[in-house]
Amino acid sequence: MIANLVSANRFECLRKPYIDPLAWRLQAQRVLFADLPQRLQLMQCLQQAPVATRPQVRINVWRNHAFEPLLPLLSAYAAYAGVDYDVWLSGYDDSLSFADHRPAGLECLWLDCSRYALDAAAFVDWLADRLSQLRRRSPAPIVVATWADPMLIAHLQQRAGQLASVYVADLTALAESARVALLDARNAAVAGTSLSRPLITLAARALACRWWAGALLTPIKAIALDLDHTLHAGVLAESGTAGVRLTPGHARLQKLLLDLRAHGILLALISRNEAADVQQLFALRTDYPLRLQHFSAVEVSWGSKSEALARIAKRLNIGLEAILLVDDNPGELYEVAARCPTVHLLQAQDEADDTCRALENYPGLWRWRISREDELRARDLAAQSHRAKLQAQAEPGAYFRALGVRIGLTYNPGAALERLASLSMRTNQFNLALRRLTAAEIQGYMQAEKADVAAVSLADRLSDSGIVGLIIGRRREDTLVIEELCLSCRSLGRGLEDALVLPAIAAMPCASECAWLEFSLVYGPRNEPARQWLARITGSPTPPVQGRIRLPFAVAADYAVPDGVNLCREGADG
Repeated sequence: MIANLVSANRFECLRKPYIDPLAWRLQAQRVLFADLPQRLQLMQCLQQAPVATRPQVRINVWRNHAFEPLLPLLSAYAAYAGVDYDVWLSGYDDSLSFADHRPAGLECLWLDCSRYALDAAAFVDWLADRLSQLRRRSPAPIVVATWADPMLIAHLQQRAGQLASVYVADLTALAESARVALLDARNAAVAGTSLSRPLITLAARALACRWWAGALLTPIKAIALDLDHTLHAGVLAESGTAGVRLTPGHARLQKLLLDLRAHGILLALISRNEAADVQQLFALRTDYPLRLQHFSAVEVSWGSKSEALARIAKRLNIGLEAILLVDDNPGELYEVAARCPTVHLLQAQDEADDTCRALENYPGLWRWRISREDELRARDLAAQSHRAKLQAQAEPGAYFRALGVRIGLTYNPGAALERLASLSMRTNQFNLALRRLTAAEIQGYMQAEKADVAAVSLADRLSDSGIVGLIIGRRREDTLVIEELCLSCRSLGRGLEDALVLPAIAAMPCASECAWLEFSLVYGPRNEPARQWLARITGSPTPPVQGRIRLPFAVAADYAVPDGVNLCREGADG
């Protein structure tokens, strides 16, 4: 079998000395997210892409039919996503022996199931075994892309769900949703795969922007939405409440945004209008699926949108790099790009269905799995303003008692792997080691001797925040080494950081009779809250230097939970 190393950059052609990045993105958006993208236009789009140094991610593709037709198309979408997918292709191998395996950021199985003479149950068992073998070799996320009847796909997805970070992508469903042919026998002899040409293009987009991106890229946490010519057709200040039009496409866009909100994406409204007019619009236009209360932050003013976005980020307690701005006005997008260069930008189109399709495929928005915490996010954020008022009016004990704070500790909970991996991957502010662990790597700690994984949950009478903390400890002689410690930004600012961390460390099963505690500290661009917390518990007036910080275990063992906080040990899988 022959292995081929194919980098996305191999397909990049000579370009102009300088191409404005935002101008290219605005133009490329129409090509990349078209209803049925055209191969020639995608190649031209890639040729025009500005020269940039993008982070490279190696992807191993294990296949039994051709993947080569997708490679140049993947490169176009990867350039838009700001990443370079360095794709390594195995030889054709129905047995999935994973020969010549090398470490990668993601493993992809590109399978033609029709090549296997097994009944459905036997095939599912066989593939589950091969996935288990690959998982033992690699902690990276695994994406299986194939096609089959819906029942077989459902069985594969069920079995994949039993393994950490293994996902099944359904090419049949992709073809049906796009109303294109799944297969074309004429293509097999020419391209080495029986997939139809339109589906090959759509599969490249789905892989680069959704299936691979959903397992690899830092997720977008919030969408900030312009109002006029974005959520409706027309200008509110000119046409009035009754004059702006909710076209069928805009209605679909608003419903899509509600679905994204239900899946944990926060919504913000950012508009140049009079606040009273906007309030009246949402009060009177009952045909709008979106209501004003669906927005976790509202910025309506005549000031700059870059400043408004900074306020939104502060209100949502997230970084600007976690926000996607959707606006029809290129001038507004350029202003934000100049002043807030890390904000994601998407131009709303005249046809709202085009905006819908761009949102459905925007890298970083799509999720493989939706956790309970994702569903709780908007409600929990809405409760934060009530907590802040209560916190300002009462001393800590009375504040905690009034809220009825409950902290739950669970050790080695296999059912929470995806949520714990999400915390490790997404958390920036309160994250000491910044290790960015996958679910498979966290599962390895759960199964290791002298190591434990703590999941810390938080709730009060206003809302249930779910699992907000991940702490991984490994015993080394008389020292408990904390190899990962992160708290969700939603848990910060309540005066509970010590209560969320120290009891969980003290009660770790592997920490019995430990005399010392050691933290791993890595400086990141946004983890100052974690560094300040570590400085405080060490008694240092300044944040400690990067590296390993050693403390007496009594720092955790002797900690007393504040009055009014109820701490409980919950069940665990291991």
